[in-house]
Amino acid sequence: MRILRRLARFLVLFVILLLARFLYPLLYQLFIPAGSVSTDRQTLMIAHRGASGVAPENTLASFAKALDQGADMLELDIHLSRDGIPVVIHDATLERTTNGHGRVVEYDLAALKQLDAGSWFASEYAGEHIPTLDEVLTLVNGRAPVIIEFKWDKEEGYYPQMAAKVAAIIRAHQASGWCWVQSYEQRYLDEMYRLLPEVPLVKCFIGVWSGPLGFYYDTGFHWGNYRPANYLKGLNLYYRTLTRSQVARLHQAGLQVWSYTVNDPKNMNRQVNLGVDGIITNYPEADY
Repeated sequence: MRILRRLARFLVLFVILLLARFLYPLLYQLFIPAGSVSTDRQTLMIAHRGASGVAPENTLASFAKALDQGADMLELDIHLSRDGIPVVIHDATLERTTNGHGRVVEYDLAALKQLDAGSWFASEYAGEHIPTLDEVLTLVNGRAPVIIEFKWDKEEGYYPQMAAKVAAIIRAHQASGWCWVQSYEQRYLDEMYRLLPEVPLVKCFIGVWSGPLGFYYDTGFHWGNYRPANYLKGLNLYYRTLTRSQVARLHQAGLQVWSYTVNDPKNMNRQVNLGVDGIITNYPEADY
């Protein structure tokens, strides 16, 4: 019985320590005052899918609004159409942000262009279409850096031709100096580095649905001690999973640190005080 009691105490202690390890980032950000840490680093405001808090996400209207608001960078998502054109849309399916149905990859560009990508947000945006990556780069024309996030289809997964298609478009726009590429999928980053090594690359970790536990379970992050590929310029991390020590460690490794998606001034201030280099937000004109 004595051995069993000792084993039970050990297991309880182990569970407590494990929970503390998992929950530390969340508790840290819950209790640290928003203005309690000073920083001299300039924090960039990165427009998440454009100014998506005030215009339909990933549309030309949203990117134009972000430019008007003075966003430091623009972020967008791409999938491939059935005929292999990089189109700017977050979801692999059409229902949430258009009047279409089914998967993006099931439609040629001409069919995708017939869809309304604005009315779901507000009637004043009726008639906004799904833009191509080429159209967005034409609109921006170097006025702000553009972060291109490579997505994947939920059924077919990784798009084998994505990197080559995007590299060709960036070259056509002579945009290597103002385009970045990011993805959760390491293969995309490896391919982009091979095809266009001058374009900065960023690795994403964990979706907003995963929470702090998922941050540590991500095998790619190795319990917060990520060893990045030598070519990476930065990491894009869910904001509730970050602490000052993690940000400092990544800076010491020569990496930029971006956090997503932060939409209220209090949490923006916390991210600034943690020392992140960029805040991805739906409201790029927000005053933190």
